[in-house]
Amino acid sequence: MKVVILLTIIASLILALLIWIISKKFFKEKYELKMNLTNKTQILDNEENLKLRKQIDLHFGSKYYDTILYSEISFFAPFGEVFNLSESILGQKGLLKGNELIDLANSLNIKLDKDFLINQYLDDINKCVEVYHSESDEQVFMYFDLERDETDQIGMFFLGIRFKKTEDLVIQKTLEIYKRLQTSSKYSFDNYGTELYRKVFKSFSYFYNGIYDKLSPRQINHHDLNSKQNV
Repeated sequence: MKVVILLTIIASLILALLIWIISKKFFKEKYELKMNLTNKTQILDNEENLKLRKQIDLHFGSKYYDTILYSEISFFAPFGEVFNLSESILGQKGLLKGNELIDLANSLNIKLDKDFLINQYLDDINKCVEVYHSESDEQVFMYFDLERDETDQIGMFFLGIRFKKTEDLVIQKTLEIYKRLQTSSKYSFDNYGTELYRKVFKSFSYFYNGIYDKLSPRQINHHDLNSKQNV
């Protein structure tokens, strides 16, 4: 009787061991299959992202070697004040004539389309950024982020200007505009600026955050750019 019981226990242990070995092999194969599928998906995603980056990034693969030649200025400002639309939009008159930024752009060989910018800003659906490049140097540009906050009662927009360090008057002229604004954010000056550069020329990572949707209302649009257009 004891022998039978012992043999039964041994058989049960052997059966349990076989089940464990088979289960381990099954789950290992299932795990490896899942990992292979995941790796293949990641490879496809990486390949697709690389393809998009090559299409979107205007300076794909560059190392910013020449960015030390440029500086950047940026701040938030009321759109109506900058272009002298304050009285009609905000019910109050601004201190600017409305042509100061246009004059500054002309001095940098940047051709702004004032009417287009106004129409884009007043479009409640629009969330785009409009970048106007200098006709003589694509890295010199003005950056208009026209996305409007629904709670914003003043009508603010983000203005960025990138210019060569040799253009000393840019700082003086932007400060003159900035000081005459009745409402504004902090005046930001970066002598070795790369933030605007990255958003404009490395847009896939620094503007779209690695996720590009062609149908999204939030796009970055380039004007007067000869080298390459985004998708």
